[in-house]
Amino acid sequence: MQLISIISGLFQLKSYIFLPLFLLAMCTVMRMHPKKALPCCVRVGTGLLGVSCVSTLLSDTLAPLVVQVQQHWHLQYQALDIGSAPASITAFSLPFAPLLLPLLLGINLILVRKQWVQTLHIDLFNYWFYLITAGFAYQVSGSLATAILAALAHSVITLLLADYSAEQVCSFTGMNNISVPHGFAAATIPLLLGLNRLFMRILPKKHTRKVGRIAGIWNNPACIGLLFGAAFALLAGCGFAELLQVAMKTAAMMVLFPEMLHFLIDGLLPISNHASVFFTSRLELKNVRIGIGSSLLAANQDVLRLGFCMIPVLLLLSVCLPGNTTLPLGELPFAAYYVCYGAVLIKGTGGHRFLACAFMMPIVLWIASWAAPYFTQLCAGTGVELGVKGQLITTLALGNPFLLFFTVLSRFHLFGDFCILLIMSFPIYRRSRERV
Repeated sequence: MQLISIISGLFQLKSYIFLPLFLLAMCTVMRMHPKKALPCCVRVGTGLLGVSCVSTLLSDTLAPLVVQVQQHWHLQYQALDIGSAPASITAFSLPFAPLLLPLLLGINLILVRKQWVQTLHIDLFNYWFYLITAGFAYQVSGSLATAILAALAHSVITLLLADYSAEQVCSFTGMNNISVPHGFAAATIPLLLGLNRLFMRILPKKHTRKVGRIAGIWNNPACIGLLFGAAFALLAGCGFAELLQVAMKTAAMMVLFPEMLHFLIDGLLPISNHASVFFTSRLELKNVRIGIGSSLLAANQDVLRLGFCMIPVLLLLSVCLPGNTTLPLGELPFAAYYVCYGAVLIKGTGGHRFLACAFMMPIVLWIASWAAPYFTQLCAGTGVELGVKGQLITTLALGNPFLLFFTVLSRFHLFGDFCILLIMSFPIYRRSRERV
């Protein structure tokens, strides 16, 4: 029991603590010299901590404004978006989390060793997406086996999609042997590619350039942040002094986010290069990729621009979208994390990116609204109090197509288990046949 408690405690550490420790352990195993490994790991931690600090600044600036917008325009919602951080606390508080976390990592290691996947998912904090899927599956099925299957399937499909997008991610970031197996971001890949294909056929590039210019506004990131902050403060009914403060903070965020990304990349680059040599020469494994969180993409200026453009889209949809019951409060400032693959995978104009991501947002809101009763019940079951008594709570991070898909399948008990197992194992089987 003490070992389980230690493992559970390690997984609950902040990413800027756990990830450098995990990387340092990896570097030791890979026989990377401590004089090189330690500074690299510290730079990774510094970059992640910087991203966290800037994210907190953004949240502290915009979250009160969202409430002011709601009050100023008399908007009413049944479910409140509390943000992904409280949701992750709920996930790690699930009774089967200490069992499931090592199992998920172990399966990943086996798949990499067999060369059935290329991504080694080391951003263990973001395993909470798989735990939430397990929690929902357990709620609707009452079966621990079904819950474990759902979490494993979510994890495996995410790894496969990370492999699929890895080349584009490396090209986008300028790094080698990196992928982004984020539990939410990876689920948007099929949606974004499908929507992009649709808009590429309907709207040729020449018709979307104007949309791209309107969506992109200016090329200077600080000016974009300044303009957005001022407009949002006006919408919330702020005074002149408060408007200037908000505008300057959002401008600073647009400048600071990419700077923090440089720390992260500078630390990861030597480790990923050394890992490539180690896996190829010592373990005879080719093309093994280090899988980390979507912060690597979300701090990019192109992604930030796209994310800022999604904030008014989400606010507008939350008012007029039929079937939506969610006030996008906690996660609204972090819209860039939800559309990070839009900038990576969509090769059309800025207009194509904007339209594909904008048309994905209703799906996110609908699924987040659907998830509210389940998540509220899950919080009550784990003893985690996150909202006002009698208030439904959710988060945009639960607007995950994979969460909906595997929860619905889990309702069908044995038939659902068979379908989940088939969905998880068939692509792995095809990968194994390709290796023969």
